[in-house]
Amino acid sequence: MKPTVCLIEDDFNIVVQAKRILTSNGYEVKDFPNFEKFVLSYRAINPDVIVLESKTIGDDLQRAITFCSELVGYDYILLLGIAKYRNISCLNEPYTFKNLLVKISEITRECKSETIGKFTFVMRNNEVIYKDRLIKFTNKEFQILKIIVSSKDIVDREEILKCIWGYDFAYKTRTVDMHINAIRKKLQDPNIIMTVYGKGYYYQR
Repeated sequence: MKPTVCLIEDDFNIVVQAKRILTSNGYEVKDFPNFEKFVLSYRAINPDVIVLESKTIGDDLQRAITFCSELVGYDYILLLGIAKYRNISCLNEPYTFKNLLVKISEITRECKSETIGKFTFVMRNNEVIYKDRLIKFTNKEFQILKIIVSSKDIVDREEILKCIWGYDFAYKTRTVDMHINAIRKKLQDPNIIMTVYGKGYYYQR
């Protein structure tokens, strides 16, 4: 199956050339002139990579990135027209379409996985293999589970909030509790992620 690239770009000439080089190299490309049209259509696409032209998104860039990260994870987002943005892959102007192809190829080259204890984390799809089941998580659920499983100590709620939502979060610790409950439900094992009341959570090895 061809990897699907969603390209959010309002410059028609760039879209035409990008589609030409990507499709000729084995990618399926879905293009959108703005983020709103992408939001209306993403459910039917299941993208592997989302390419965002930063100028097209404008002031809503962080909102767009947050939305896209829930679909594919931060590692599968590429920002165009910007030199650096946190830990997300970027391709600043001026760039060639060969540069674009190389960057997307690097992103899609492999579906990375990491085994920690009883869990295998499949990075690309926010999926976890546990007890011979492949379980799909949201991006935040996936990150929270990985943080807890990777730690040998109790992980407190504030630490999770800072890691996932950032230091300027406007969330309460109840937000973490809700995500933990969703994780336990999907794992179908209430005793694998344990709660230490007043402190946080730990992985029951």
